[in-house]
Amino acid sequence: MMWGYYGNGWAGWLMFGMMLLGFLIFVALLFVLIRAISGQGQNSAQIISQGTSSPQEIIRQRYARGEIDNDTMQKMLNDIREPQK
Repeated sequence: MMWGYYGNGWAGWLMFGMMLLGFLIFVALLFVLIRAISGQGQNSAQIISQGTSSPQEIIRQRYARGEIDNDTMQKMLNDIREPQK
């Protein structure tokens, strides 16, 4: 007897393909779940659209999240205070 032998035909490849597909679906679901729990799926536009913050507050929030450095924040705040002519 040859237990666990699937032969040389298409059945072995079909079984391998289904296992591979199941594994890929599992990994994709795990990835989506981790992103949803950690909140990394949100981008700046989504976060900004959730509230009615002033432009200065939005710049300060981006600085607090580490998206921009201090020099960039100061330049952006100065640009808002002094409209370009």
